[in-house]
Amino acid sequence: MTKVIGVLSAATIAAVLSVAPKAHATLTLTWVQQPGQATDIGVASNNMPWIIDTNGVVEYGTPSVTNCSGSVCYQTGEQWHTLAGYCAHVAVNLNNDVFCTDGSRGELWITEGKSTAPSSMSANNWFDWFSQWYGITTYDYAGSGQTCNGQFAVTSGTGLRPDGRDLAWDEASLFAISCANSSVRKLTPGWDETDISQPLSNPIWSSFGVTAQQVVLFSQVFGSNLTQIPWIVSNGRIYRLTAGGFVQVESPEWSTGKVLTVTAATDSFVVANGGLFQWFGGADAAQATGVARSDWGNLIEGTPLAPLWKIAYAGVMPGPNSYGPNAVGPSQLWALDTLGDIYELLYIDVNTSPAK
Repeated sequence: MTKVIGVLSAATIAAVLSVAPKAHATLTLTWVQQPGQATDIGVASNNMPWIIDTNGVVEYGTPSVTNCSGSVCYQTGEQWHTLAGYCAHVAVNLNNDVFCTDGSRGELWITEGKSTAPSSMSANNWFDWFSQWYGITTYDYAGSGQTCNGQFAVTSGTGLRPDGRDLAWDEASLFAISCANSSVRKLTPGWDETDISQPLSNPIWSSFGVTAQQVVLFSQVFGSNLTQIPWIVSNGRIYRLTAGGFVQVESPEWSTGKVLTVTAATDSFVVANGGLFQWFGGADAAQATGVARSDWGNLIEGTPLAPLWKIAYAGVMPGPNSYGPNAVGPSQLWALDTLGDIYELLYIDVNTSPAK
């Protein structure tokens, strides 16, 4: 399904979706279908997507060529590359550090490997430098037993360590939904400075005392400072974390005033009543007006083959970072429909093929 840019200006869209429009082209925002199917998806600021395929295998994507035929645009050529491991949920921070939880016990897994990545991301073996997945046993807030983690999100460390690795391993906070009771919890592991596979102690989760179906991080950059704030989706509504706990944010509305039901979220975007909406109020809602139709914009309708299910987007990662000295991002927006089909949201000149 496509949508001609109209309600939002091309300049506004370009600030969100990093593919620049072509001059004098008839531009539409288009769901571009990717090869394969998935059960979960994440993306980093450099627009590298990560999925859990239908066999539970973690895979990462590299760019290919986009073609449009009829009402569906699709990606041609091989795009997904396997990173060994079987997981139920994947979380990727802005720095492209990937974490997952397994489907049996909800155990947290991180990638263990060399301190620096290869210089090029174009080769299919970009992540072969990872030697293995490393499991971290975490405990509930009472310390009474191993916890089960479902969907989760991971913050990004800012700056670099002396060895050149970003600080995500040392500073990362994880926010997760419990497999057992849907409670929202936080974990700050405190990774060892010399060996990322060894936490300083057995990490213990702390509970926020609320339940939700999803937790995500809304990000915002002020100068060179990155702010990331947890937002949750709970029973069709959206909430953000404040010093006093989670507070409700107004949901998107139709022009008639009908309040919509939020079913999924990612950094600065939600799915509501099947459509994709963008948040303009800032990660901390400091720029929000309190008027839903001003604070939310209806970017595009749902995916073409089945209803929109999950979405993934990464904001800007300020420099220096694991990519280099300069800021990187934002990513494109990625999505899954309820059939597991994978999509990337791109500008498409409907009169030109290939489109990317």
